[in-house]
Amino acid sequence: MKIPSQAPPASSSGPGAAPATAVAPERAVLDALALRDGQATLARVVEQQPATRTTAARVTLEIGGQPIVVETEADLKPGSLLRIQRDGDILRLLENLGRGSTSALSQALAQKLPAQFDLQAGLKLIAALAKALPGSGGSAAATPSSSATPSSSAAPGTLSGQPPTGQNEAVLIRAALSRVLQLMPAQAELARSALTTTQTSGTPRSTSGAASSDSGASGITGRIREWVQASGSFTEARIAQAGANDDGLNDLKSQLLRLAVQLLKTDTTTAAGDLRRLQPAVSPDLVQQALQFPLVPATSQASGRAEPVNAGVLLRIVAGMINRLTVNQLHSQALSSAATPDGSPAPQTWLLELPWLNLQQEPKVIQARIEKHEQKNNDDNSQAESQHAQWRLNLALDLDSLGPVYFEIALTRTSLSTRVWAEHEATWRIAERESAHLRSRLSALGLEIKNLECIHGRPPQTRTRLDQRLVDERA
Repeated sequence: MKIPSQAPPASSSGPGAAPATAVAPERAVLDALALRDGQATLARVVEQQPATRTTAARVTLEIGGQPIVVETEADLKPGSLLRIQRDGDILRLLENLGRGSTSALSQALAQKLPAQFDLQAGLKLIAALAKALPGSGGSAAATPSSSATPSSSAAPGTLSGQPPTGQNEAVLIRAALSRVLQLMPAQAELARSALTTTQTSGTPRSTSGAASSDSGASGITGRIREWVQASGSFTEARIAQAGANDDGLNDLKSQLLRLAVQLLKTDTTTAAGDLRRLQPAVSPDLVQQALQFPLVPATSQASGRAEPVNAGVLLRIVAGMINRLTVNQLHSQALSSAATPDGSPAPQTWLLELPWLNLQQEPKVIQARIEKHEQKNNDDNSQAESQHAQWRLNLALDLDSLGPVYFEIALTRTSLSTRVWAEHEATWRIAERESAHLRSRLSALGLEIKNLECIHGRPPQTRTRLDQRLVDERA
């Protein structure tokens, strides 16, 4: 496979071989993918374009979330997974994994679904324990709030005992707990970044207004980028890019894994210290509303009993939290490779849960669903199609004083449509009252507001049915 040059080539390469020469732009394209020479990685086939009189057959691949167009005579179907390797200025096709991976994803999802623990509840428990362990000035035993305490179905029997009593063990575990909490941005920090962006974008605009807006938004966009990277949703991809050594990786999933390893050294009840043989704690709401994302906050409250948690119980909760992150990763892959009724490529989908700290320094979680819908174009210019791609963003968050709030955003170029749902009537009225101000702030960013609607209630829920294939169904 090779990158198309500015002048269309006379012939194209086969799947196992490629031309020996390439010009500088091709190298720049491959360098932008952060692929080292000789490094192998996975790619997903997004679109196949037949040969024309002036161009060879082309396919659009997605590598590490970035699209790239290559020329090849191999018959590569949209949705297929490929194992490729960089060889100088070309890509070599090592293996076509086909679309059979969908069933493997289904099996992996079916295995992980019954063993998830709610991230927000788990992070609240971690915050409570971090304050309670020696060195924090708190008491020796943690008594987390009822919302963070596992239900009886998650941890059978009476939860008793204390956090690890060995001084050295307690210090090490508290350090591991603190590293998890340090990943979460504070509400005040995010508000300051957003305020800076608003003040910059509010300056008079000119024909180069888009550039000035980008400059003003760099603070908050950079912070959001770091937030997403630290969510644990891309741990394995980052390890693959960094190589076998992941000691420097600092995201939620890797830190939870390190916490589990530390707890395994303390908990003597887990056979041979094997995390794989551990029965994770379970949040019933995640089982009852399986593969629904964003997830509607549970209406039923947890038991009011608050009981101390020992190392074994915390270990099971951490294992359930790791499974929750893995389910979101597998679910994203399954939706991105699912078959569509018309045979067109499924939209690339990312399901993210982003933890943050509110003004009371309590962990909260925003659920985000991001979809990239390729807009079909009649011309053969693939770049034009990419520029017309529509991005859709669904957000769900439960605010302390305002209750559950949901956002549905669609962006095509600079054209934006937004819907806001609020479950509480008072919150809906606030949203209605502030909608004009929100419209003006979005317009100041250079966006054309097609629609901005505030609705009282909940949005239609997006579900996925686990079957022989994964089919996205919208209720």
